[in-house]
Amino acid sequence: MGGTFLHVKTPISSDGSYQLRKIIRAHHHLQNFISAKATAEMERSPQLRKSKVRESEESHRKRSGLSRRIEEREGEREGFEGETERTRFMEGSEGFSDR
Repeated sequence: MGGTFLHVKTPISSDGSYQLRKIIRAHHHLQNFISAKATAEMERSPQLRKSKVRESEESHRKRSGLSRRIEEREGEREGFEGETERTRFMEGSEGFSDR
């Protein structure tokens, strides 16, 4: 008697390893088919290809901007104590007191 999974008929083995190998192979074939179909669709449509390039450039810009902001924040944290000391000194010297 045979088992069926995603229309892949396999004989039943005692440990199920044969079925598992067949299922994995079918899954890889399906992934490759979907990938090839998406690539063919992208190559066929120049407008779609241009938008994909534009999206990747925008996401790169966003990522690089984000990393720049993170670095700036880390720099602010490192210099935070010195900044407060300098600010307090300036407030005291410029006459920002309660008197």
